[in-house]
Amino acid sequence: MSATVGQVLLVGPTADEVFALPERGYLLVGREEHCDIVLSDPTVSRRHAAMRRRNGEDWLEDLDSRGGTWVNGVRLGEPRRLVDGDEIRFAGHHLRYRRPVSAAGDTEAPVGGGARFDVQRQEAGTINNVGRDQYLSYVTHVQQQRDSFARDIAATKTRGSWLAWIGLAIYVVGFLVYAQVILRFIALIWDSMAGKGQPDFSSLNGGPGGVAGIAIGFLAAFVGTVMLIVGIVLHVVAAARRRRMDQQFPLPSPPWTGPPGRSAS
Repeated sequence: MSATVGQVLLVGPTADEVFALPERGYLLVGREEHCDIVLSDPTVSRRHAAMRRRNGEDWLEDLDSRGGTWVNGVRLGEPRRLVDGDEIRFAGHHLRYRRPVSAAGDTEAPVGGGARFDVQRQEAGTINNVGRDQYLSYVTHVQQQRDSFARDIAATKTRGSWLAWIGLAIYVVGFLVYAQVILRFIALIWDSMAGKGQPDFSSLNGGPGGVAGIAIGFLAAFVGTVMLIVGIVLHVVAAARRRRMDQQFPLPSPPWTGPPGRSAS
């Protein structure tokens, strides 16, 4: 990418990694192709960090990336204002922040005799809302990602609910089949102890399931228990994915509301 004199740049280790930054806006840095600055590095998260440009200053913020965002060897825990020459590292990817003096507006006109301050014709040109438009585009993209995650989470919770309820029903039926055989066996033993002669265990073959009902009931109770546990686990996974969605796809505050910073908790 070619750059003009005075542009603020992010310069990488190779010649094709030169990113010219606009005068205003919200820039997303990451591995995903929808990012404003795409870094094809497997150590970089899909949405790794964000840059806000406002009032001639650049602020860098990490978006809870796995590899972290570093400036001059210090990992970012909150937004940081960049200065010329800062070494930036997105996980394992290195860039340098270059801000020429002309872009920083640090040059001053000499003060002395002969200086003139003539006000010529003033006109209002086109108002550039690129910062707002970039922010809205990013918010729309994040909202789409959140909606996709929300649909997956809802589907997982639905499957978990069905498995839990069906497993509970199978467990109850299996337990009842198992229990009725055991209760009939205990009743025969009790009658024998009461002096009614030898217990006739052959009668257990009658009724629902007979002796085989013990095995059938036990198997049904076991299968129902497994399904119930799987359903509960799916509910826990859905809750964890919801927390992950809130961390991975946060909706940023508008760049025009003020200098970046974290609200006090």
